Amino acid sequence: MKKLMVLLMTFLFSISLVFAQTKEKVKVLIEAEERIEEEIKESKEELKKEQKELKVVKKELEMLEGSDVSNRVKESFNDEFGNNTDVVWERSDFYDVATFTKDGNNTKAYYDFDSELIGTTSYVTFADLPERGQEEINDKYKDYEIGKVIFYDDNESVDVDFFIFETQFKHEDSYFVELTKESSHIILKVGGEGDVSLFKNLKR
Repeated sequence: MKKLMVLLMTFLFSISLVFAQTKEKVKVLIEAEERIEEEIKESKEELKKEQKELKVVKKELEMLEGSDVSNRVKESFNDEFGNNTDVVWERSDFYDVATFTKDGNNTKAYYDFDSELIGTTSYVTFADLPERGQEEINDKYKDYEIGKVIFYDDNESVDVDFFIFETQFKHEDSYFVELTKESSHIILKVGGEGDVSLFKNLKR
Protein backbone atom coordinates (compact mmCIF):
# COMPACT_ATOMS: atom_id res chain seq x y z
CA MET A 1 0.00 0.00 0.00
CA LYS A 2 2.80 2.34 0.96
CA LYS A 3 4.56 1.55 -2.32
CA LEU A 4 1.38 2.33 -4.23
CA MET A 5 1.08 5.67 -2.48
CA VAL A 6 4.67 6.52 -3.37
CA LEU A 7 4.01 5.65 -7.01
CA LEU A 8 0.84 7.73 -6.99
CA MET A 9 2.62 10.73 -5.48
CA THR A 10 5.44 10.38 -8.01
CA PHE A 11 2.89 10.26 -10.83
CA LEU A 12 1.04 13.33 -9.55
CA PHE A 13 4.33 15.21 -9.15
CA SER A 14 5.30 14.30 -12.71
CA ILE A 15 1.92 15.49 -14.01
CA SER A 16 2.28 18.74 -12.08
CA LEU A 17 5.79 19.24 -13.43
CA VAL A 18 4.67 18.58 -17.02
CA PHE A 19 1.70 20.92 -16.55
CA ALA A 20 3.95 23.64 -15.17
CA GLN A 21 6.39 23.24 -18.06
CA THR A 22 3.54 23.27 -20.58
CA LYS A 23 2.07 26.37 -18.96
CA GLU A 24 5.46 28.08 -19.14
CA LYS A 25 5.84 27.12 -22.80
CA VAL A 26 2.38 28.44 -23.59
CA LYS A 27 3.27 31.68 -21.83
CA VAL A 28 6.48 31.98 -23.87
CA LEU A 29 4.58 31.27 -27.10
CA ILE A 30 1.93 33.88 -26.28
CA GLU A 31 4.61 36.48 -25.52
CA ALA A 32 6.43 35.63 -28.75
CA GLU A 33 3.18 35.92 -30.71
CA GLU A 34 2.45 39.30 -29.14
CA ARG A 35 5.95 40.52 -30.05
CA ILE A 36 5.51 39.33 -33.64
CA GLU A 37 2.13 41.06 -33.92
CA GLU A 38 3.65 44.26 -32.57
CA GLU A 39 6.53 44.06 -35.06
CA ILE A 40 4.07 43.47 -37.93
CA LYS A 41 2.05 46.48 -36.80
CA GLU A 42 5.17 48.63 -36.66
CA SER A 43 6.27 47.39 -40.10
CA LYS A 44 2.86 48.24 -41.59
CA GLU A 45 2.98 51.70 -40.07
CA GLU A 46 6.50 52.22 -41.43
CA LEU A 47 5.39 51.02 -44.88
CA LYS A 48 2.44 53.43 -44.87
CA LYS A 49 4.81 56.24 -43.90
CA GLU A 50 7.20 55.38 -46.74
CA GLN A 51 4.35 55.15 -49.24
CA LYS A 52 3.07 58.53 -48.10
CA GLU A 53 6.55 60.03 -48.48
CA LEU A 54 6.86 58.45 -51.94
CA LYS A 55 3.61 60.07 -53.04
CA VAL A 56 4.98 63.42 -51.94
CA VAL A 57 8.26 62.88 -53.82
CA LYS A 58 6.65 61.59 -57.01
CA LYS A 59 6.05 64.34 -59.52
CA GLU A 60 2.95 64.64 -61.64
CA LEU A 61 3.07 65.01 -65.40
CA GLU A 62 2.13 68.62 -66.12
CA MET A 63 1.39 70.34 -69.40
CA LEU A 64 3.64 73.15 -70.57
CA GLU A 65 2.40 76.59 -71.47
CA GLY A 66 3.52 78.70 -74.41
CA SER A 67 5.56 77.65 -77.41
CA ASP A 68 9.10 78.73 -76.56
CA VAL A 69 11.71 76.40 -75.07
CA SER A 70 13.21 77.99 -71.96
CA ASN A 71 16.87 78.93 -71.70
CA ARG A 72 17.03 76.92 -68.47
CA VAL A 73 16.17 73.74 -70.39
CA LYS A 74 18.86 74.48 -72.97
CA GLU A 75 21.40 75.00 -70.21
CA SER A 76 20.39 71.66 -68.66
CA PHE A 77 20.83 70.02 -72.06
CA ASN A 78 24.31 71.49 -72.49
CA ASP A 79 25.28 70.28 -69.02
CA GLU A 80 24.08 66.78 -69.86
CA PHE A 81 25.13 66.35 -73.50
CA GLY A 82 27.56 69.18 -74.21
CA ASN A 83 27.18 72.11 -76.58
CA ASN A 84 25.67 70.23 -79.51
CA THR A 85 25.43 72.38 -82.64
CA ASP A 86 22.98 70.18 -84.56
CA VAL A 87 20.26 70.16 -81.87
CA VAL A 88 16.72 71.06 -82.92
CA TRP A 89 14.27 72.18 -80.23
CA GLU A 90 10.50 71.89 -80.06
CA ARG A 91 7.86 72.18 -77.33
CA SER A 92 5.18 69.50 -77.06
CA ASP A 93 2.25 69.38 -74.65
CA PHE A 94 4.33 67.89 -71.84
CA TYR A 95 7.99 68.24 -72.80
CA ASP A 96 10.66 70.45 -74.26
CA VAL A 97 12.26 68.09 -76.77
CA ALA A 98 15.80 68.25 -78.12
CA THR A 99 16.49 66.23 -81.28
CA PHE A 100 20.18 65.60 -81.90
CA THR A 101 22.75 62.99 -82.88
CA LYS A 102 24.34 60.91 -80.16
CA ASP A 103 26.83 58.14 -80.91
CA GLY A 104 25.69 58.23 -84.53
CA ASN A 105 22.01 57.71 -83.62
CA ASN A 106 19.11 60.11 -83.95
CA THR A 107 18.18 60.83 -80.33
CA LYS A 108 15.52 62.84 -78.54
CA ALA A 109 15.88 64.19 -74.99
CA TYR A 110 12.74 65.10 -73.04
CA TYR A 111 12.64 67.81 -70.36
CA ASP A 112 9.71 68.46 -68.04
CA PHE A 113 8.23 71.69 -66.63
CA ASP A 114 11.05 71.82 -64.05
CA SER A 115 13.67 71.69 -66.83
CA GLU A 116 14.73 68.23 -65.66
CA LEU A 117 15.70 65.46 -68.06
CA ILE A 118 13.03 62.75 -67.99
CA GLY A 119 14.70 60.42 -70.45
CA THR A 120 15.82 59.91 -74.03
CA THR A 121 14.54 57.93 -77.00
CA SER A 122 16.52 56.55 -79.90
CA TYR A 123 15.97 54.12 -82.75
CA VAL A 124 17.54 50.69 -82.32
CA THR A 125 17.23 47.37 -84.12
CA PHE A 126 15.14 44.32 -83.27
CA ALA A 127 18.38 42.51 -82.43
CA ASP A 128 18.96 45.03 -79.62
CA LEU A 129 15.93 43.71 -77.72
CA PRO A 130 16.50 41.31 -74.80
CA GLU A 131 16.69 37.77 -76.18
CA ARG A 132 13.60 36.68 -74.25
CA GLY A 133 11.59 39.50 -75.85
CA GLN A 134 12.79 38.60 -79.34
CA GLU A 135 11.78 34.97 -78.86
CA GLU A 136 8.30 35.83 -77.58
CA ILE A 137 7.61 38.28 -80.41
CA ASN A 138 8.88 35.84 -83.05
CA ASP A 139 6.63 33.17 -81.55
CA LYS A 140 3.40 35.06 -80.82
CA TYR A 141 3.57 37.65 -83.59
CA LYS A 142 5.26 35.71 -86.38
CA ASP A 143 2.59 36.81 -88.88
CA TYR A 144 3.38 40.48 -88.24
CA GLU A 145 5.90 42.64 -90.01
CA ILE A 146 8.38 44.26 -87.62
CA GLY A 147 8.73 48.02 -88.03
CA LYS A 148 10.54 50.65 -86.01
CA VAL A 149 12.03 49.83 -82.63
CA ILE A 150 12.44 52.67 -80.11
CA PHE A 151 14.45 52.46 -76.92
CA TYR A 152 13.42 54.69 -74.04
CA ASP A 153 16.29 55.32 -71.61
CA ASP A 154 14.78 56.56 -68.35
CA ASN A 155 16.44 59.07 -66.05
CA GLU A 156 16.07 57.15 -62.77
CA SER A 157 16.85 60.22 -60.67
CA VAL A 158 13.57 61.90 -61.69
CA ASP A 159 10.43 60.14 -60.49
CA VAL A 160 7.87 61.02 -63.15
CA ASP A 161 6.08 58.79 -65.67
CA PHE A 162 6.72 59.12 -69.40
CA PHE A 163 4.29 59.90 -72.21
CA ILE A 164 4.81 58.23 -75.59
CA PHE A 165 2.45 57.29 -78.44
CA GLU A 166 -0.09 59.54 -76.69
CA THR A 167 -0.03 57.13 -73.73
CA GLN A 168 1.44 57.52 -70.25
CA PHE A 169 3.35 54.65 -68.67
CA LYS A 170 5.40 53.95 -65.55
CA HIS A 171 8.88 55.35 -66.00
CA GLU A 172 11.46 52.62 -66.65
CA ASP A 173 13.85 51.63 -69.42
CA SER A 174 11.70 50.10 -72.17
CA TYR A 175 11.62 49.15 -75.83
CA PHE A 176 8.67 49.90 -78.11
CA VAL A 177 8.19 47.74 -81.20
CA GLU A 178 5.85 48.61 -84.08
CA LEU A 179 4.17 45.62 -85.71
CA THR A 180 1.81 45.56 -88.71
CA LYS A 181 -0.36 42.89 -90.31
CA GLU A 182 -2.93 43.86 -92.94
CA SER A 183 -5.19 46.39 -91.15
CA SER A 184 -3.65 45.74 -87.73
CA HIS A 185 -1.02 48.14 -86.40
CA ILE A 186 0.14 47.65 -82.82
CA ILE A 187 2.86 48.79 -80.42
CA LEU A 188 4.46 46.26 -78.09
CA LYS A 189 6.32 47.27 -74.96
CA VAL A 190 9.36 45.19 -74.01
CA GLY A 191 10.88 45.58 -70.55
CA GLY A 192 14.52 45.32 -69.61
CA GLU A 193 14.08 41.65 -68.66
CA GLY A 194 12.39 40.86 -71.98
CA ASP A 195 8.79 40.80 -70.76
CA VAL A 196 6.41 41.66 -73.64
CA SER A 197 3.03 43.39 -73.37
CA LEU A 198 0.62 45.09 -75.74
CA PHE A 199 1.11 48.83 -75.30
CA LYS A 200 -1.28 50.32 -77.84
CA ASN A 201 -3.44 49.61 -80.87
CA LEU A 202 -2.91 52.21 -83.58
CA LYS A 203 -5.47 53.10 -86.25
CA ARG A 204 -4.36 52.71 -89.85
